[in-house]
Amino acid sequence: MIKKILFIAMILISFSKVTFSQTNAEMRSAAAIEYEKADKELNLVYKQLSSSLDVNQKQLLIESERAWIKYRDLECKFQAVGYTGGSMYPLIFSSCMTDLTKKRTQELKESSSQGD
Repeated sequence: MIKKILFIAMILISFSKVTFSQTNAEMRSAAAIEYEKADKELNLVYKQLSSSLDVNQKQLLIESERAWIKYRDLECKFQAVGYTGGSMYPLIFSSCMTDLTKKRTQELKESSSQGD
């Protein structure tokens, strides 16, 4: 129980917009917006990296990204499963999606800089 409370507190602190929201609906909305922004950045970085790769590398990137998306979705469902049916589920799920998406974006940025 304490672990869940600390996890929720960490999520709220990590998103300034979420922290200052007043209602659960506002927090969920802010978390969804944060995820959308993170996803747009990921797609931009992915396209940039993809355009710099040869055919074989590009195919491996595509396969890697598909596997990562499957992992991300399942991991976030797992992290939020304890909140299934509750009003906190969307916030926990969106926050996880944002966190993992930002991490993946950083990984792809690092991959593209390795070729420099």
